Amino acid sequence: MSTETEETEKKGVPGWGMQPFNDFIDYVEELGQLVYLSIRGISFMTKSPELVNLLAVIENSKEVEEQERLMELAKREAQLAKDEVKNGFPLLHAQAVVSLWGGLETLIKFFLSKWLAMEPKAMLVSQVQKLKVRVSEYESLDNEERCSYILDLLEREVKAPLKHGVTRFEVLLNVFGLGGNVKKEIRKNLYEIYQVRNVIVHRRSTVDTRFIKACPWLKYSIGDQLTISHESFQRYNQAVMSYAALIMIRVGSYFGKSLDEVYAHLKKTSFESFKRINEALQ
Repeated sequence: MSTETEETEKKGVPGWGMQPFNDFIDYVEELGQLVYLSIRGISFMTKSPELVNLLAVIENSKEVEEQERLMELAKREAQLAKDEVKNGFPLLHAQAVVSLWGGLETLIKFFLSKWLAMEPKAMLVSQVQKLKVRVSEYESLDNEERCSYILDLLEREVKAPLKHGVTRFEVLLNVFGLGGNVKKEIRKNLYEIYQVRNVIVHRRSTVDTRFIKACPWLKYSIGDQLTISHESFQRYNQAVMSYAALIMIRVGSYFGKSLDEVYAHLKKTSFESFKRINEALQ
């Protein structure tokens, strides 16, 4: 551990505990920016046949067959782009939602593995102490791998993979005294993201009975194609950032930090993100 990290811990500012969340919020911001730029780029592609015609005039030395090939390709690309624009970019938003949920899962696992490695009391928690560890497997691992191994066992012990939405994270956080209340709106949005992600990944976006029962407020019918509007994506985007910020606040409280100190970390993100997170947590 570096001298700087030791000093920050003495002051009650666990840099190793905050950094994963700052990095995640940055990632979510970048994902949102990528979606926006992709929308702009795809929209521009609807004009590609006109651009090919213009280039053909400028580069009149090109053979006719080559010009025709490029024009046919441009027409196909333009049609795909028009379909995406017309339907509200369903594929783009679907893949972005999968990335959002995957990023959140990775964040929680990475953070808790770090917690097991860095927080002395973590390994002494009763539920960790009761885990049945295969000594030969455990001893063959390095310290980082051992923490991941313990976390995998703990996930199975508390049945986290069987939980839905934010509950799958809270049952793990509770073990280390880091659980707590989640605002109803954030909880509902995270539950919705989880269900939407499952339909995209496991059903190729085709709505089934399970999804209808899980999210009746979305008003789908069996066999419908799930589509995610840009407004919904932005709502999901804010929900995962707000949840990450909420855990940061809990971590800060665990180490005796004031809310203002935690917010100082959050202010390292863009002003717009900080403003939206602050509003969501009020």
